[in-house]
Amino acid sequence: MNARAGSTNRASEFRGENDFYPTPPGATWALCNLGILPKLVWEPACGDGSMANVLHAAGHAVVATDLIDRGHGYSPVDFLRCPWLLAPAIVTNPPFNLADEFVEHALALRAPIIAMFLRLKYLEGFKRHQRIHSRAPLASVLVFKERVKFFSGDADIADQPGWNTEAFAWFIWRQGHNAEPTIGWLSRDSGPQGTTA
Repeated sequence: MNARAGSTNRASEFRGENDFYPTPPGATWALCNLGILPKLVWEPACGDGSMANVLHAAGHAVVATDLIDRGHGYSPVDFLRCPWLLAPAIVTNPPFNLADEFVEHALALRAPIIAMFLRLKYLEGFKRHQRIHSRAPLASVLVFKERVKFFSGDADIADQPGWNTEAFAWFIWRQGHNAEPTIGWLSRDSGPQGTTA
């Protein structure tokens, strides 16, 4: 699930309810193909299952939850109020306007691995550095070489253009990591075992 409140770009006419933008499959396959995730993962903003379905297809057991019922997983489950870790890895595309809260809560739950699909500019910001990056150093930032195209989840893809005005990356935290992050590059066109989607 991805929320983009306040945007004025050309996607605004296709804006869905609650700014619902499912994660394109290639973005999730790119992460899965790295082989860094454990067997059991938690997708706490699962929406219609776009990310959870790819994780499952890649061989992972997925605990899929969301605050809003979109026909996949368990709901209503408010991740930000969840007191327990439901899997050893948290993997999600958090709502845009709650990205900091999702990251901070995932860190507070002490997940061994956290993978968040975020705008590359998430690296920026003095307050964010104080609140998050200085306290929980990133293990790696995996940047997409191409712009990942999004479509509103509440509209027919055939009736809307793919769009994205932002660069995206997978931000990875590992429990106990205490060094500078590594930087890598991924392709949005990934499929199973690294094939072209």
